[in-house]
Amino acid sequence: MTSISGQVGRLKQAAIDAAMRRGGYRADGDSYLSIQLPDYGVVTRPGEDGLGGGIAVRIPAEHPRARLNSSQIAEMKQSATENFTAEFDRIRTTIDTIVAPWEELPQGSTIDSVAEKCDTLVSNLMGAITESGSAFSGSGELGSVLSRVVMESTSFGGGALDDFKMRYIDDGVTRAARLTALAEVLGQAICAEAEVWRAAQDDRDSLLAQYITEFDKVAQGDGGSLELGFKIVGAALAGAALFTTAGTGTAIAIAGAGIIADLGAEIAKEESETSKNERRAFDDVDSGLNAFKQSFEALSSRIYEEESALIAAVDATIDRVKDSADKFQLAPAPIYKWEDDVMYAEPEKNLSLARTFLPQAAELTETASSEPSDIASDLTEALQHDYAAGNRSAGASYTVAAFARMTKTLLAEFAWDLDRGATNLEYALLDLMGTEESNTEQTQELAAEIESGETHNGREADELLDPPKPPTFDYRLHELMQ
Repeated sequence: MTSISGQVGRLKQAAIDAAMRRGGYRADGDSYLSIQLPDYGVVTRPGEDGLGGGIAVRIPAEHPRARLNSSQIAEMKQSATENFTAEFDRIRTTIDTIVAPWEELPQGSTIDSVAEKCDTLVSNLMGAITESGSAFSGSGELGSVLSRVVMESTSFGGGALDDFKMRYIDDGVTRAARLTALAEVLGQAICAEAEVWRAAQDDRDSLLAQYITEFDKVAQGDGGSLELGFKIVGAALAGAALFTTAGTGTAIAIAGAGIIADLGAEIAKEESETSKNERRAFDDVDSGLNAFKQSFEALSSRIYEEESALIAAVDATIDRVKDSADKFQLAPAPIYKWEDDVMYAEPEKNLSLARTFLPQAAELTETASSEPSDIASDLTEALQHDYAAGNRSAGASYTVAAFARMTKTLLAEFAWDLDRGATNLEYALLDLMGTEESNTEQTQELAAEIESGETHNGREADELLDPPKPPTFDYRLHELMQ
């Protein structure tokens, strides 16, 4: 494909050719020849880069019958040259002004690289999700650790321990799937933007090529007429379906009760129903330049409509998540009251769950929580462009950033929940095993802290993965762990 600089240069040449045709000249190689007096009307023609030209080499006044002296002819040539070059410069400046905002557009390939980070985020969470009855599992890093948590939890139960398993293990996997779905929606939004700008670049190049053709027609004595059908139409909708991580659609499907919608379906609801095809007709350079300007304004409007549909779709998903915030958070851990509960446990397995696997899940989730903001920042940078192209300097990135912040907060709170749950379980198990009395007090204090629900009000905790206080050493426990 011809570079935009090459297309713009060729467009300038074609527009100047059209102007000269209306002035009684036709293009012939690197010159314009007077249609009436080709031997006595010769003007230099701009090159294919659109530069130069406009020098009157010969003028009709040089015809012998004009009976002008050489001084008069020289003055008339100078005046003609000034008029031609001024007109050529006016045309070139007009085209440069129209095209300037469209020279450096966001690149679809650059935006794709941001979407690839969402693939990585999904893989670090649940990845591809499978369903077995009412239980879920995932192939991602967090999914693998949570699968181990589920397996290890089969060795304890009864009383409050059953309550703990339901809240932190069964519901924890479901919460992880919903959080993975948020990461997928983030990826869909970014892929939608990539397709918008990939189509916008194609439409820009197509407009340049079409107007070169139509100005050439005017330069040959015909009128220019073209019908515009933009590729940009539906680009965001198509892009939302392009996110190709292994878990696409699965997490969304099991997120439950329409909490998270497929972004493509949401975009389809918002797309404008206005006519997408437009006709432009002109028979001289000025009407052609005006049509050229209107065509780029129409492209800008189409980009605006596409990104507005994307913004509305992302906002709708944010609202759905906020309305169902409890489905993305874990219930407080239970308070263990041994006198009322009959529980059983295997210390070796259960303490490895509390000290190894649940903390691993918390650490993976906490690490993942930093990714959405970085992804949103990268998207904003990738989308920077002239404000006149689409009427936004960074597209839908600010709304996507709001979605990313929400995702980050929910991931961070999930990490905090998992970490507190691990500590709660550890203290409970130590107390159940008959370690020192202080563990009972610590268990009650921690459980009360979690049960208060203070971390489940939508705000990100100030500190996450705060390491638990080391339990008092117990010789019997040491022997059991050998």
